[in-house]
Amino acid sequence: MIEPAEIHADFCDIEEMVRTAGSYLEISADLRPRTLEEARDESRETSTRSWITAWGLVLVLLAISVGRFRDGLSSAIPFRAGVSANGDQLYADALEKAAQSNVDPSWTLVDAFGELRQRQSSFIDEVF
Repeated sequence: MIEPAEIHADFCDIEEMVRTAGSYLEISADLRPRTLEEARDESRETSTRSWITAWGLVLVLLAISVGRFRDGLSSAIPFRAGVSANGDQLYADALEKAAQSNVDPSWTLVDAFGELRQRQSSFIDEVF
């Protein structure tokens, strides 16, 4: 077991070593300003990192929510064949009707667009 007198003697030796080492140390005149400037730089870097992290999280959450919103919209409106058509399909249908009814293809194309718009209108009325 260590006696209190031994502990006190050890502390006295350490204190004596610190006192003698103090004469070896010299503090430069610019130590305080350098230390403050390094602390400010570190604070700025930490602040910048936290802002970048926060904006990154906001963008990720926004991307996820927009993706879910788009998925929700696409699944909310049921698909029905014949409501959408591309130009090639309409033109082919118009040519086929023109050949069957012996009418000018331009008029059957107008009729095809009219029928498409009618189908889309009725579809929108049913959904909404």
